[in-house]
Amino acid sequence: MALDLAKRNEKLTLSLTKQRISSIKAQVGCVLDRSGSMNHLYSNGTMQEYTNRMVPLGLRFDDNGQIDSWAFTTSAFPTPTITAANVETFVRDNIQKISAGGTSFFPVLSAIISHYFGAAALGSPEVKPGLFGGLFGAKATPAVAPVFRPVSDPVYLIFQTDGENDDPSKTDSLLASLERQGIYIQFVGVGIAGFSFLRKMADKYSNVGFFKVENLAATSEETLYDLLINAEFKTFLKTRFPGSIREM
Repeated sequence: MALDLAKRNEKLTLSLTKQRISSIKAQVGCVLDRSGSMNHLYSNGTMQEYTNRMVPLGLRFDDNGQIDSWAFTTSAFPTPTITAANVETFVRDNIQKISAGGTSFFPVLSAIISHYFGAAALGSPEVKPGLFGGLFGAKATPAVAPVFRPVSDPVYLIFQTDGENDDPSKTDSLLASLERQGIYIQFVGVGIAGFSFLRKMADKYSNVGFFKVENLAATSEETLYDLLINAEFKTFLKTRFPGSIREM
């Protein structure tokens, strides 16, 4: 693993050099799709190899040398941090034990927001003034606006999925609340799906990115790192957290 990690780090360095970046400081999070359609990518080792490729990002960008991680179906599943010490069996030990299911983005994004920005970031539900208030014309109390805990370092969330989600409206609203926050969400579409919703979100929000990789197993490390360390992410860092990125 040490030799492999060294080679992966060299390839990440090459990608950073292409963007004329000497260093990035960010909290790194990784989200893995555990829907039923992903089963073959887990069983054939593709997702383990993908996870291996994430480790250099955590080692290079994050102060603690770790990657926060979550899996999702229609529910969110917080999983252990990914490190150089546990990555070789991470998928087998943590992700494949989760029962495969559907595809919802809102629950896992909500869990991630709470983790980085505090529970108050989700706001409070609308509360009506009494059981029969609506019947007698009383107005409902407005929902409490979200309150986000400040972050000293930007969050770089790499969110992998292979299909369309069943909760586009809720996810859109949640992403809207994050547009001014210190998080860049890079969606990675794997497979042949059209990903129309994610393309729309990437066009709509300046801190949301999207790229598609039809054959993840055939995608080189160099290509994947080039796609992850892209110009839009660089602009986000320079604009929102100028001290977090050093250019050559």
